[in-house]
Amino acid sequence: MKGKKSLRITNSITGIIFLLTSAVMISWFLDLRVLLTIFPNGASMKFNTALLFWLIALILIIRSWKKESTFKLTIGLNFILLLISGYTFMEYILPLPISIDNIFVVDHLSEEFPGRMSPATALSFILSGIGLLGILLENKFLKAIAEYALLIVSIITLITLVSYFIGVSSDNKTFFIHSMAVHTAALFFILVHILSLKNNTNGFTAVLLGPHVGSRLLRTILIMIIGIPLILGNLWLYLTQNNILPEDFAIALYSVLLILSSLLYVTIVSIRMNKSDINRKRLESNLRSSNQELMAFKKALDATAIVAITNNQGKITYVNDNFCTISGYTKNEVVNTKFYPIYSDFYPKSFYNQMWHTISNGKVWIGEIKNQDKNNGYYWVHTSIIPFKDKKGEITQYLTFMIDITSKKEAEELLSSQYVQKLEQKNRELEQFAYIASHDLQEPLRTVKSFINIINEESEAELSDNTITYFNYINQSINRMSEMVKGLLEYSRVNNRQEYEKVDTNTVVDEVVADLSSQIKTENAQVIYAGLPEILIYKVSFRMLIQNLISNAIKFRKPDVAPVVQIVAKKEDQFWKFCISDNGIGIDAKYQERIFVLFQRLHNRSTYEGTGIGLSLCQKIVHLHGGNIWVESDGQNGSKFFFTIPVSPTDIK
Repeated sequence: MKGKKSLRITNSITGIIFLLTSAVMISWFLDLRVLLTIFPNGASMKFNTALLFWLIALILIIRSWKKESTFKLTIGLNFILLLISGYTFMEYILPLPISIDNIFVVDHLSEEFPGRMSPATALSFILSGIGLLGILLENKFLKAIAEYALLIVSIITLITLVSYFIGVSSDNKTFFIHSMAVHTAALFFILVHILSLKNNTNGFTAVLLGPHVGSRLLRTILIMIIGIPLILGNLWLYLTQNNILPEDFAIALYSVLLILSSLLYVTIVSIRMNKSDINRKRLESNLRSSNQELMAFKKALDATAIVAITNNQGKITYVNDNFCTISGYTKNEVVNTKFYPIYSDFYPKSFYNQMWHTISNGKVWIGEIKNQDKNNGYYWVHTSIIPFKDKKGEITQYLTFMIDITSKKEAEELLSSQYVQKLEQKNRELEQFAYIASHDLQEPLRTVKSFINIINEESEAELSDNTITYFNYINQSINRMSEMVKGLLEYSRVNNRQEYEKVDTNTVVDEVVADLSSQIKTENAQVIYAGLPEILIYKVSFRMLIQNLISNAIKFRKPDVAPVVQIVAKKEDQFWKFCISDNGIGIDAKYQERIFVLFQRLHNRSTYEGTGIGLSLCQKIVHLHGGNIWVESDGQNGSKFFFTIPVSPTDIK
């Protein structure tokens, strides 16, 4: 943030210099002397001087655009800067045939060398051009030269500014700087610091702007180095020029005041540094205590956990001894590599991609992982991966803690395996019992029904009306019992000993609608469906599921309302979600769980026929596929039966 703020400030100052020097050049054309000379009878800023300042500002503005296409333009402008300043400087040394002093504007203000910038100004532009060249070319050698060049310019302009500040007359100034205008020196001083900021990796500027103790001290005493001599020098000139004190005594007084003020300032700085040093030592003591605690934590972690640190690219930068012990790899074999050596083929690639997606977004990932050791064996670890961020919120590294849970997982797998085997055996026994019971129950029912029919036929004339009524009740009960036994038989036959088939579910519904055509026609019902998916299913069981749900939707209709059944399906994550909705009587919320229980009925048989097995069978079929089934209804305006079927059953099972 500090770098961006500094850049904005320097760009703003450059823009001001550009506008100011543009105004000076315009003043020369319009003969306006306000901006040309600051002090009465003082040196003026020449047109060529303003032009070269304008060129430097223009170069810095173009460079701030950071476009490669402008590189040659800035080099060309810098060449013009060096050419004009170099030629002007040579005019003071050699009798050159052509003068460029008044090539743009004629100077009527200066008596000596009209239109020509001072030697100090010309040299400062040459050195500034060299400094600019080092910045533009970004060459280390040229940057080092640029630092010294800008330092010389800083010294020249500082001498000029001090001489103006303490009131040295033009007659007492050296020829080299006496015609340099005060605002020329000020602009050079500002530009030198702008160029130094842009070349802040070398020399004095790097030390001055650095974050270290020495740099902070330099910035603190720089005020004293510059400020105190200027104030005392101005006082010395005032006392001597006004004959208040003899010159010799004034020099002695200047020396004593300089020593005392410097000593006082340094004492104040020293007191501040002592306070900082005391705070630093206190912080160091606290840090040592914290480090001792951290070392104790590290020792405890190393004794109990597997620890690894990776950079933000996933490369391992540190592992502890436990990591090497359990994985079988040495530190040299894993450091500067990714976690690939310990990844196992137990998981698909998508598992690790999802893990990386979580932690790269700054979230902690926690889970159990089955890793592979150097000898191709496997071990289980409970893993926590924690991202670490810097002040900008960018991830710098990941800390991974792993606890070995291999023995626990092996015990769980053993128990699970034994439990599953026993459960599967019990299921087979129950299925066999249900099949035998439902199959064998049919025989006595048929026998009872046969004998009732024989008695009816042979003794119909001898039977009383009550007896005939009782026989009818017995027949109805036998029929209901037979239907329940058939339903139970169907329920017992639904199991996973079937083959998955890729089936177009539109075709399945077509077949069911054809089978139920008599019921659909009788009730004047509509079954609406289209665009159903092609999925992997147990075809026979799935058809039974659809048939039960459509048949129920038609059966539980409202009086005098033609049933309308609608079937839709859409993909959600790893499942196909089906919905079979109707406009029937609905199901009250308190019964919506109960309807899937075996032999549960909500209505009297005289109102709606049924065995109470249909929805239990539907639930068993859906669970067999690895999905879920539920109902939604307000109890008045129809029902919506939802069920899910996995897109890829092998991944779910």
